[in-house]
Amino acid sequence: MTGNERGSVLIEALVAVAILGGILALGFRNAGESALRTHRAELRRMAGLVAQSQLARVGADIPLARGTLQGVDGDFAWTLTQLPAAVPPSRTGRLIVVAVDVRNRDGGASAARLQTLRLAPK
Repeated sequence: MTGNERGSVLIEALVAVAILGGILALGFRNAGESALRTHRAELRRMAGLVAQSQLARVGADIPLARGTLQGVDGDFAWTLTQLPAAVPPSRTGRLIVVAVDVRNRDGGASAARLQTLRLAPK
């Protein structure tokens, strides 16, 4: 092998290492972003469970009445709002709009919001 050939093999090896390094860097970045998305999805799932549990309490632990309640459940703060529905009462009762908004305890955007109708006695 001549000196030129040895130098050319060295340059080819350096180019191959640089390409491999770039591919690995992209792979690590994608793995990190994927882990972050998974964590955010898990937080939204947990917030949805908190919202479901608070809705389930309405009518059992929480009376059906106009108003707003706030509380904390683990890492989440929730706000439960009850308002009369915009329909006239029927013979069986009146409709109440029940909404739960769940946020991270430290504030920020809403992580989950659920809304339903409940039938309250006259």
